[in-house]
Amino acid sequence: MIEMQPLLKINKINMHYESSKGEIRVLKNIAFAVNHGEFLCIIGPNGCGKTTLLHIIAGFLKPSSGTASIKDQIIDSPGPDRPIIMQDLGLFYWMNVWDNVIFGLKIKNKDDNKISKTANLWLNKLGLIGFEKQYPFELSGGMKQKLAIARAFVLDPEMLILDEPFANLDAQTRERMQENIADLAFSTKKTILMVTHSIDEAIFLADRVIVLTERPANIKEIINIPLERPRKSEFRLTEHFLKIKKHIYEVLKLENKEENHVSNKKSL
Repeated sequence: MIEMQPLLKINKINMHYESSKGEIRVLKNIAFAVNHGEFLCIIGPNGCGKTTLLHIIAGFLKPSSGTASIKDQIIDSPGPDRPIIMQDLGLFYWMNVWDNVIFGLKIKNKDDNKISKTANLWLNKLGLIGFEKQYPFELSGGMKQKLAIARAFVLDPEMLILDEPFANLDAQTRERMQENIADLAFSTKKTILMVTHSIDEAIFLADRVIVLTERPANIKEIINIPLERPRKSEFRLTEHFLKIKKHIYEVLKLENKEENHVSNKKSL
């Protein structure tokens, strides 16, 4: 059961940069909350500022105005309570699987028994037992994804941040990874915030989907997915799934039309 007290609060975040061509506005008045145990997906046009928003939440960037807070503490730096998995996964390619997984635990000064027990638990959960001595370049794309997820989950974070983690996988592997992360999110009750360009992925995984506008990104709509998780792959073929997909597609299509209309007016 999802607790109603928000874990993450985004309060009127604005982000802009100064460039040789003037001010570039990236985020505009972004505000939402993420509940404990919730899986929330963010979707929007290319280049609208989705990754910038995640980097603010991860603590890599500071907003021009507004705040991001976790458990009512303002986020002003990275922390193990909210690891981020990006498209490039951020694996240490000079370390084997075992050393990748235990790296964060060693930084947290866990004792050797705790490190071994926790690492083996997550290696087993993600089907990586037997690959401890392999290096990331020796693993398949799906196995690398599992390693990145294991390395994040061993830290027992408050929330996990995912930035298009499955974008480089083939379609079948991507679906399997979606099912894996859905099962893990449900079994651990972890809070997950994920950016994706895939409407199907967002609907399959999320409790809610936030649709952003073109840059400067604002929230166009927040769409509830009122179905229990985890969902079976057959859900992708249901009328309910297709109805939600059509709605999100139309919201994004309308956004693109509005952006093109504005661009055309500026060029006249």
